[in-house]
Amino acid sequence: MRPHVEDLDDHLDLQDGADGFSAFMLNVDIVNGDRRDAVATALSRQLSLKSLKPTRETVSILHALTSGTFAAARAVFHLGGEADQPRTLTTDDLRYALSMLDVDELLPDIGPQSVSEAVAILLDVDEPRSTSELADPLNISTQTLRNNETYFADFEATGVIQREDFRLG
Repeated sequence: MRPHVEDLDDHLDLQDGADGFSAFMLNVDIVNGDRRDAVATALSRQLSLKSLKPTRETVSILHALTSGTFAAARAVFHLGGEADQPRTLTTDDLRYALSMLDVDELLPDIGPQSVSEAVAILLDVDEPRSTSELADPLNISTQTLRNNETYFADFEATGVIQREDFRLG
């Protein structure tokens, strides 16, 4: 952002000598809107409309797995409301919410694009998928998925996806 601000003088015609000119100053705080507390605030507001309450865990998961505050809020926007009584947000809710996001909004800072694409598929299926069934629609090799094993293990640790090992021996 700094280059754009420094370049601003080249694009502005200041009228400080014109009749009726009155200088003013505007103090603006520029902060990182993708901080965890910003995500927590946005989720609390969005979920209160649906009688859902975020937990520390669900806020942290959405903060870690989405591209930012807007993507996290957009994900929970797709959740239905609770008519009976308020309840807390669960990892099952997160799975559905994350499945509604574009691939670019998932895991932006975690691994290559193929990891985000594979996770998007996993979020949207009900039955287990083999490595080859996951690799084929992405036009990648199963070795690519195996090379990114640590990213999938991290994602599994959130509780949003589950993996099964059917190897013999």
